[in-house]
Amino acid sequence: MSSTPSAPSASNTAINPPKTSKRVTFSPSAAKRSAKPSHSARQSRGSRSTMPSPPASRSSKAHRVYAIKLSDTGMRQFHDKHIGPPPEGMTEEQEEEWWQDMREVMVAIVPSYCMSQFNLPMARPSSFLTVVREGKTLSEVVALADNRARRQSARVPPPDSVVEEVAKFIYQEGDKPQWYTVYNPGN
Repeated sequence: MSSTPSAPSASNTAINPPKTSKRVTFSPSAAKRSAKPSHSARQSRGSRSTMPSPPASRSSKAHRVYAIKLSDTGMRQFHDKHIGPPPEGMTEEQEEEWWQDMREVMVAIVPSYCMSQFNLPMARPSSFLTVVREGKTLSEVVALADNRARRQSARVPPPDSVVEEVAKFIYQEGDKPQWYTVYNPGN
């Protein structure tokens, strides 16, 4: 016989558990602790750098975009340069009617070109069209930053050089972007 101890059999451990098991108890005070961070954790959170944010609005949760409003003049020039001139042989009235129909398409085409060209955020996931409101006025825009964007970098305005390039690309040089509240037809 050897002098090395052997492991107890499975039937023996089920009946007589090993003597090395320990009981663990929890004090009631540990269960009642709050989930509040410690004072030192609150202090360290305040030391993080903060990113620029849009100006405060009535609701701090308002969906806002930093954008350039689209103008008819700029969209017409964009259409002529990137899509082509209007059909020939139309009367002034027919051309105006044609432009009103084309304008409905251009308010989505211009932002989609800008998004792909300059890696701009898409403010409304279901559409390239972003409509903002100022009081009772609704306007279509090219969004340059979006306070609800998934990409953190898309929440802050791009550099001035990019803003100038976008304005030039949409034939609205000199137009200055600003923060607007996104129009939500459900509200």
